Amino acid sequence: NIDFDKLRTINSEIVGWIQFTEPQKINYPLVHGPDNDKYLTTTFEGKKNSSGALFVDVYNAGDFSDRNTFIHGHNMKNGSMFGRLRQYKNRDFYKQYPTIEFATLYEKQTYKIYSVFILNATKDDDNGYIYNVYRNNFNTEADFDYWVKEAYDRSVINTGVDVDSEDEIVTLITCSNDFPNARLVVMTRKLRKNESAIVDTSNCTVNANPRHPQKWYDHRGMKNPFKKNEN
Repeated sequence: NIDFDKLRTINSEIVGWIQFTEPQKINYPLVHGPDNDKYLTTTFEGKKNSSGALFVDVYNAGDFSDRNTFIHGHNMKNGSMFGRLRQYKNRDFYKQYPTIEFATLYEKQTYKIYSVFILNATKDDDNGYIYNVYRNNFNTEADFDYWVKEAYDRSVINTGVDVDSEDEIVTLITCSNDFPNARLVVMTRKLRKNESAIVDTSNCTVNANPRHPQKWYDHRGMKNPFKKNEN
């Protein structure tokens, strides 16, 4: 029961609320600012602070009507903001808490987590390539399926949650310490009509060989098994 009218008196740029089910949960308002810089160092209350606020990407509509909505937040050492997302690299943690909830100005909805992976922020860190988690438009259903498959291939957890071309996606993005300038990405999709919010995690497994950026392998002195022509 979130009083958005009251919250608007604090910050008119509020567009929703995000909540995780785990005990030390992520439980914050979501804002949609004029750019992707303001809320890196500005709290929901408008105060300057390194923790910033959780915010919807400036290139999104802000009302979760896009095919894929991107949400940014800092990975704070004390676990605040998106600091808890790093726990989702652990299979047992994911099995306990495989869903998140969003309340927007219009509805409250559950989303199922289907992929958790490490991503590079610059092309130089992965042989000139970045997996585009910011996609919103797809030429064909096959194009969409190929994009989703790469998210599965990269995921450190085989979640077993399916995604189809009609699903609405929310992508959570934060920093990661896996290598300099790395990102941690958690991809979710909206609960379908008449679908149970319960995720069957009985067959959830650790991905024995997820696809990581080149810098991830370099940082550990390992060969990249996905790099073409590598011996």
